[in-house]
Amino acid sequence: MSYSDWPKDVAAFFENVRLPNVGEEMILVQNIFVEQMLPASVLRNLTEQEMAVYNAPYLTPGESRRPTLTWPRQIPINGTPPEVADVVTTYSAWMGENEMPKLLISAIPGILLNGEKLELARTWKNQEEVTVDGIHFIQEDSPNEIAEAIENWLEGDTFPQVLAESTSTSGPDDSSGPTTMQTTNGCIYLWFLFATLLLRKVW
Repeated sequence: MSYSDWPKDVAAFFENVRLPNVGEEMILVQNIFVEQMLPASVLRNLTEQEMAVYNAPYLTPGESRRPTLTWPRQIPINGTPPEVADVVTTYSAWMGENEMPKLLISAIPGILLNGEKLELARTWKNQEEVTVDGIHFIQEDSPNEIAEAIENWLEGDTFPQVLAESTSTSGPDDSSGPTTMQTTNGCIYLWFLFATLLLRKVW
């Protein structure tokens, strides 16, 4: 994944937040990730009460906001940080090959999983797709639609067969990986995040 994959304003934000001192000022002092990026990534206007809940852990400037600085610096952009990029590349290749049931929740207009990246994600095997309204935090715009999609998927023909299996499905080079049920549940969460934003070789 590179900055050219993103809208210019999003790319500029992530470039700046990764700069020493600049990122600290933006996040630890100004709280831009929560105060600006969050509401800009939702179609509707979040209420004051909703914003207060999101802000609650980060009211004190400084280290309380460190997680919202560390996270964007860990997103693998142009192969950096390499250890994260390697994990994403390995698992995206594995996800493209395995037969594990998957649910892709894509969003309109979306922001990152669009165009070629979305088409690539759609090539993954044994996958169902639903589309909802949203940008990045799609649970804020389409909570009922997402819940219904997951419920329908869980009650479909594929998922019950997976629950009945006693074998495990592990990730690449992971002999002690999660059980099939755990991994499949993880896929719901994984794809929920991807649809709102990122991940592919699919990153």
